[in-house]
Amino acid sequence: MTNIKCSFCKNPLRTDLVNFKKIPIANYYKKIINPTFTKYNLQIKVCKKCLLVQSTNKIHPKKIYKNYFYKSNYSKTWKKHCKKLVEEISSNNKNKKVLEIGSNDNTLLEMFSQKKWSCIGVEPATNIVKTNKKNKNIKIYNEFFSKKLSKNIIDKHGYSDYIIGTNVIAHAPDICDFFKGLSNLFNSKNVGIFEFQYLLPMIRGGFYDTIYHEHYFYHSLTNLNKILNKYDLKVYNIKKLDIHSGSLRIYVVKKNSEIKTSVQKNKLLNYEYKSGINKIKTYKLFKEKVEKHKKDLNFLLKNKLKKNLVCAYGAAAKGNTLLNVLQINQTHIECIFDKSNLKNKLIFPGTGIPIANLSLIKKIKPDYILILPWNIQKEIRDELKFIKEWNGKFIIPFPKIKII
Repeated sequence: MTNIKCSFCKNPLRTDLVNFKKIPIANYYKKIINPTFTKYNLQIKVCKKCLLVQSTNKIHPKKIYKNYFYKSNYSKTWKKHCKKLVEEISSNNKNKKVLEIGSNDNTLLEMFSQKKWSCIGVEPATNIVKTNKKNKNIKIYNEFFSKKLSKNIIDKHGYSDYIIGTNVIAHAPDICDFFKGLSNLFNSKNVGIFEFQYLLPMIRGGFYDTIYHEHYFYHSLTNLNKILNKYDLKVYNIKKLDIHSGSLRIYVVKKNSEIKTSVQKNKLLNYEYKSGINKIKTYKLFKEKVEKHKKDLNFLLKNKLKKNLVCAYGAAAKGNTLLNVLQINQTHIECIFDKSNLKNKLIFPGTGIPIANLSLIKKIKPDYILILPWNIQKEIRDELKFIKEWNGKFIIPFPKIKII
């Protein structure tokens, strides 16, 4: 028996997805050599009643965002993705108002600002907000989104035409307060657009590297449909996305909206059901895939390639989980290259592996580079194609381990 209850429906949580035990917080780097990183249990369970997949150890978000190092504008793939979203929304709309929850470095809001839209952002990472360029057309709330903040925003700015959240709904530990706040932002006319890493491809592909402390929840359309319905909201359309190892974009309105529900939404709900989203067997198969992948990649890095110079690329959150779960350190990987100046010369959490500037690649000429943000591997391989000059190769950890 367990005393842990579902964050949404309060049903007892008894079904494990994975238990990685002690893992440090991702995107939390340190400067000193051989630093000590606080590690926390990373256990994920599935609610049999509402099917919400969730962390049992919700670290206070202030510990995660106190000194945050992720900036979205370093990825060409992500910026291209944002540009397409902005064009989709703004093509037939002028002089509108947009609110983004989790605005990070304002990559998306800057694009809307260029379209002469009025922009409001909510971003808790103070160090990121301080480094953002000043734009009088963008108003930022340096806070965690909540029901209380939603009321303040409505009082001061009124309703926005669009509410956007990309990869944010999984990051709110108090899921009920978050969705109560979200509901407050809607009237009968506006639209919400939310993207999140989609549970189904994660389960099917065995992508355990997308599990980390910042992700308190892992969503399917089935479970989100239940949550939104409780808070007087509804999904009227969906889009599957390739970004972030497989994502889902949902379009949301007030439940009483006259906008009709798309055929695509109902098709996906049926597909999830047929795929076993409601069966415990589905989640047990995921655990089996994880164990096999761990065994195979461990053998490659710790045995087969141990006489070669191996480095990694991309000090990303998913790399934090992968390397810590496999217990990889500087014995196995010399350094991790990253283009972010914020991360340069810092230590990757829990591994002792230093983060190095891209300029060092041509100096040390690694035999192999493990691409940690493998979801943008094409962008990275194009960027680093020069390693072929010394017969360097890339290791791609997912969907299947391969050397290119």
